[in-house]
Amino acid sequence: NTYYNGNVAFKEGNKAQIKGHKDNYLELLPMLINSNKNTNSIGVSGYDRAIEKAQKAIKNHSIKRKPKRPTGKKLSEKQKKFYSQKEFNPFLWKAWFLMANSQFQKGEFTEAASTYIYISRLYENDPAIVARARIGLAQCYAELEWLYEAEDLLQRVQRDTVPELLQKDYAVAKANLLLKQQRDEEAIPHIKAGLKRKGQTPLDKAREHYLLGQLYAGAGNKEEAYKSFGKTI
Repeated sequence: NTYYNGNVAFKEGNKAQIKGHKDNYLELLPMLINSNKNTNSIGVSGYDRAIEKAQKAIKNHSIKRKPKRPTGKKLSEKQKKFYSQKEFNPFLWKAWFLMANSQFQKGEFTEAASTYIYISRLYENDPAIVARARIGLAQCYAELEWLYEAEDLLQRVQRDTVPELLQKDYAVAKANLLLKQQRDEEAIPHIKAGLKRKGQTPLDKAREHYLLGQLYAGAGNKEEAYKSFGKTI
């Protein structure tokens, strides 16, 4: 229930941020709206409440004590992995990401980075959670202009194989980094892949199609630019 209330508050913060964000369409749009410092101050009350609820859920429901191990027989690899965990509440990783994602949306990139790093250490035996945390951390590094560190992290995620569930999130993070590195044409396929992710509002899709139109126009591909601007309309 605590997590649910926090997640609702997070969504309220997102709605306020999307509604209040103002793009300058005469410039290349940022991949993420909270790259804009003016946007970071929007929806703060929702994100603060989400962080508060996430912290409460972690404090009240964390299970660090290891269950009693069976005696008299050798543990299977699956059992060894289970007993090597540092957190035994199987739901609590969601609360950790709720806190990190809220910090990120507020523009608290250093704080969010610290939380993502802690998550990756706490759940080091779960490759999917580690990959998710590294993608979030790479986003923080990109926003802090630590571009080499962001690129290194995303390369590590790709090397370890991006889980199917996270491929579109990876694509968004990669596109954001490439745009910050001014490798605009290389960002195009990643933006197109990220457009298919869940949770996209029509406004999100419209602005990303506009961004694609800008990139195609910059590359001299007028036909694809025309199509992308048409999808924006």
